[in-house]
Amino acid sequence: QFRRAISREDMDAAMLYRDELAERVSSGAYRPNDDDTEEDAQKKRQRLNWAGLGTAPWLIERLKALEY
Repeated sequence: QFRRAISREDMDAAMLYRDELAERVSSGAYRPNDDDTEEDAQKKRQRLNWAGLGTAPWLIERLKALEY
């Protein structure tokens, strides 16, 4: 669905799919949860960084150099 929305250039739909995918990948890091401790919230945010997503170390260095 996400790819179809992009190919149709339907950015409103693409944003909805993007947010849903990010929410699933991050285990709730995008939405505050009152039950989470600060440590749990930090772990969820950590999974969203480049290393947490499994990015190659050389690419992480390049992204840092580009301040991305």
